[in-house]
Amino acid sequence: MAHNNLREIQAKQQAISKATKVFSTKTLDESINEESKTKIRATVFPERVTFDTNLRMDNHDRNFLQAMASVGYASTQRGALKVMAGAYLDSLSDSERKTLETVIQTLEQRDARQKGNK
Repeated sequence: MAHNNLREIQAKQQAISKATKVFSTKTLDESINEESKTKIRATVFPERVTFDTNLRMDNHDRNFLQAMASVGYASTQRGALKVMAGAYLDSLSDSERKTLETVIQTLEQRDARQKGNK
């Protein structure tokens, strides 16, 4: 039984090591180059409003974000989420990224309209 626990621990350590390579200390903004950043902000976020919102997640996801912050991949859980989003963005093809940017633009415009009506 102890041998299986050791294997599980080693497997988890390897998974964390792999995550370390994937989830760099870059934030979402740092994960894309300056030219792309400017282009995305100009085209995707023409009217951008920022406000706090709630996100429901289970304790396992929260613990993962806390662990990332605890070991230094990010300074906060919000930062850890941005690191993960940045790593995901980096993994997309140009076509996939364009599709995602279109959806984000639609959502940002909705937010701007909703906040503008209040």
